[in-house]
Amino acid sequence: ASLAYRSVAAFQGLFNEPSLVPALQASFLLPVFAQLLAGSTAMLLLLKEKDERELRIAYNKYDLLFRSTPAAVFLSEPATGVIHEANPRCTELTGYTPEELIGHSFSEFGLWAPGEHERAENAYCSQGNLQNFEIEAYNRMGQNRVWEVSSAKAPQDDHMFISSSIQDITKRKELQARVNQLLHEKDVLLSEVHHRVRNNLSQIISLLSLQARIAGDQTAERVLSNAGTRVQSMLALYDRIYTERIYTAVSAPDFFSRLIELLRSVFPDTSKSIKVELDIHELSIDPTIMSPLGQLINELFTNSMKHAFGNQNEGTIRIALHQEGDSLLLQYSDDGCGFSPEPADETGKSFGYILIEALAQQLEAEWQLEGPPGTRYSFRFKHVL
Repeated sequence: ASLAYRSVAAFQGLFNEPSLVPALQASFLLPVFAQLLAGSTAMLLLLKEKDERELRIAYNKYDLLFRSTPAAVFLSEPATGVIHEANPRCTELTGYTPEELIGHSFSEFGLWAPGEHERAENAYCSQGNLQNFEIEAYNRMGQNRVWEVSSAKAPQDDHMFISSSIQDITKRKELQARVNQLLHEKDVLLSEVHHRVRNNLSQIISLLSLQARIAGDQTAERVLSNAGTRVQSMLALYDRIYTERIYTAVSAPDFFSRLIELLRSVFPDTSKSIKVELDIHELSIDPTIMSPLGQLINELFTNSMKHAFGNQNEGTIRIALHQEGDSLLLQYSDDGCGFSPEPADETGKSFGYILIEALAQQLEAEWQLEGPPGTRYSFRFKHVL
């Protein structure tokens, strides 16, 4: 310790000698400064290398995204449309390579259909961008194409560019046109089928009516007349379903109210004094269920109007349709005289009864008939909504 102390004191003594200070300072401080400078330079080089590596990674990501995106991407001048950048997808879109397009505009290559450049430019100026904007264009081979363009401003340093993403949707438009054509042909076909079915039903009604008038027998006349009325009611139901294009779920309240309105029009004289009460829950029913259900109401209502009330000046028909779990409960009743007096077959069943039984079987319904007094039907069948 004593030796170290004497050494430090001697070293300080040297610094106290004026003639030795410059030499000592130079020999001692310059290496220290050199080491500090070298260390700082190395640190700066490491930081610069790190920044360059991160910049290179970011550029590679951008370049990969720019080149691999499925849409053709362009960077162009707002005023002139001159292209500054284009990715490889532009070759599939236009037929020109990026090198051929850069430095030129679409107009120079005649890629725009007449008037389309002005239309796109006006839309861009009014909206400030383009979103899925469809234009007519041409490729290098002169083929008509449809492009979907999305464009937006792309500022870069002190310069403004427009970045555009373009996809060729020609095949999609062709498929849409084909689908629209098929839909039109379907509508024409359905209209023709409806027209022919309606004409056939009308002819059947006319033939039954004519045959009833010349039957010469009251029983035959009544049977033929009843058959004509049933067909006429079916025609009204058919018009409701197909004329108004009810192909999916049917609103039960709307359907029943319109159906009763149509059925009442078949009996303009009798129905004036008959009150109809509807209690239909807000349900949506599949047309495959609604069709036999409508025919069932048609038959029940027709029976009531023709047989239940006789010479009564008033009467009431009640129709209710409720959902109970995964089942529907249809209840129909009138306060008339009771069962239909129609002629029965060898089993004792009238034609109307057989028809109701067949429709209930088509609905896979459990059903009951009660009365007199009056007539009360209930039908329960499954229908998961």
